[in-house]
Amino acid sequence: MIPDITAGRGALAAMVQNIGNLAQAHAHLARVTSDTQGHLANMASKYHNLALSAEQFNYQKEKDAKEHGLKQAAFEQQQAEHADRLDLEKARLDLAKRQQNSQEKQWQQSFGFNKQQADRSYGLEKQRTRADVAYKGAQTANTNADTYMRGFIASSSTDPQTMVYGNRLMQQVGGGFKGTKPSLKKPLQLFKDPKAPPKFGDYSLNPMERG
Repeated sequence: MIPDITAGRGALAAMVQNIGNLAQAHAHLARVTSDTQGHLANMASKYHNLALSAEQFNYQKEKDAKEHGLKQAAFEQQQAEHADRLDLEKARLDLAKRQQNSQEKQWQQSFGFNKQQADRSYGLEKQRTRADVAYKGAQTANTNADTYMRGFIASSSTDPQTMVYGNRLMQQVGGGFKGTKPSLKKPLQLFKDPKAPPKFGDYSLNPMERG
């Protein structure tokens, strides 16, 4: 009798089918795994790129911040230096103004002192001039009086020449005879008051004037 292997064939066919299904499942798992790995790799690449971009962004940001900080610091430094220059120029200007005011004050004081000195000198010179004029006037008056007295005394002489000389002396100071000399034949007229002082230009006091 020949053994029946139908059942064995069916089992083998089922095993083959299972193996085929397992192979398909494995292939599908391999594809899924591959796809997942690819997707993961893609995601990893994107993440890496994103991370690199973020790092570059942060680096650029820090760089820009540093540059901005440097620029800001440089700008602030320039502003500070400009302010210092303005303060220095203002201080120089204030010093120049103070020096100018001091020079003007000194000039005004010097001008006022010189003006006072000039006024004082002018006043003293004016007083000196007046004194000189008065002194010279007094000298002239004394000289005229002396000349008149000498002429008056000479004109009182009985000598005709002496009388003429005295008349000329008195004429020099505004007194004396008018006309020709008197004749000796006629007696001389005397002063009404011999002690009265002579007067310049008053011919009525002349003792040699004709009556």
